[in-house]
Amino acid sequence: MTITKIDLKVDKLPESFENFKIIQLSDLHLGSFWGQRSFLEELVDSCNNQKPDLVIFSGDMVNQFSDEILFIDTLFKNIKASYGKYAVLGNHDFGDYTIWKSPSEKEKNTNDIIRLMGKNDFRYLRNEHVFIRKNLDSIALVGVDNWGVKPFKQYGDLKKAMVGLPLNCFSLIISHDPTHWDEQIKKTFSSSLTFS
Repeated sequence: MTITKIDLKVDKLPESFENFKIIQLSDLHLGSFWGQRSFLEELVDSCNNQKPDLVIFSGDMVNQFSDEILFIDTLFKNIKASYGKYAVLGNHDFGDYTIWKSPSEKEKNTNDIIRLMGKNDFRYLRNEHVFIRKNLDSIALVGVDNWGVKPFKQYGDLKKAMVGLPLNCFSLIISHDPTHWDEQIKKTFSSSLTFS
């Protein structure tokens, strides 16, 4: 496990959010950890030792199937963050690499990932935003479904996710695929910071 600490200096950050600590987790692919729950317990402890204000998960909780989450049960509920835990869906969370019996079976799998991680207190942002409020200040947390360069699918709708955001609002975008930044975000949208 690698923990990388980065002290970011960003323009226009509301004063109340100075020293605001965010943990980003990504690409756990839980199916790869069958029988290795101790590693994930260590991950939970490592997160909590950092005393985060906010935890974000930027996609690919599973390799393909929602039942990969079952063996952790509610282990990730033990990750504590003062201002919540948020996630977005990555390409593997959509099950694009499996032949499903029907589109509804594929959709159910994705919905089950969201439901099971909801039991762990993670809220999925699906082309939407929420405001994180601290004292009298706020920042927008914008989450989009996976958006990849073709041949990968483009489920994400950043325009929809940002509807209603004030132009001068400090925003953090969570998008699984880093190519989304070059291909769309930096060309079209004003993002204060993007996590991929």
